[in-house]
Amino acid sequence: PRSLGEKSVNETSVKELVFDKLVSALRTVAAKSTLFDLNSEREKFAKDVKEAVERDLKHNGLTLESVTISSLDQTDLSQMNAANVFDAQGRKRIAEITQSAAVETNRMEREAEQKIKEKDVETQQQVLNYDLKLQKSEADQARDVSNAKTEAERQAAEFRIEQEEAVSKREVEKQRAIEAAKIEASKKADFKQSGKRPDRC
Repeated sequence: PRSLGEKSVNETSVKELVFDKLVSALRTVAAKSTLFDLNSEREKFAKDVKEAVERDLKHNGLTLESVTISSLDQTDLSQMNAANVFDAQGRKRIAEITQSAAVETNRMEREAEQKIKEKDVETQQQVLNYDLKLQKSEADQARDVSNAKTEAERQAAEFRIEQEEAVSKREVEKQRAIEAAKIEASKKADFKQSGKRPDRC
């Protein structure tokens, strides 16, 4: 804080005069909020401290122009007196906050680990599903190829049988024609020898 008196005073005198008042005001205002709230609302903290201390300073002929909060930090535990009720409460509160923060940090770390594991399981499941789909696709493709090959072989066999049957049929017809021609020729020869004309078939 910066203070100016209505009469000329040196800096040391001002510090000695207002130190206790400022410390008291700071503690009074700070006790109403958490350290985190005070840190995030420094302007309000400074305003409340100014309002709390400026009336007392006027009685000493000083005017408090402004209050600036430059930094905030907790008191070192080594400087706290366990026999002092305020320090004891402070130590207790610090322990509660740090323990709660440690528990919360541990919880968040466990949750993060769990999410990583769940993501790994999900990824593995996706890979497994992909492999299964790939295997099924390959099996379907192999089956289709096998079916197509079997069908082609069947059609080729049918065509070969049909061709063989056609050749066999033509051969039979050819033999029949030859036999018929031989019979006809034999009849003609017999009729010539007998002098009769052969009957027309």
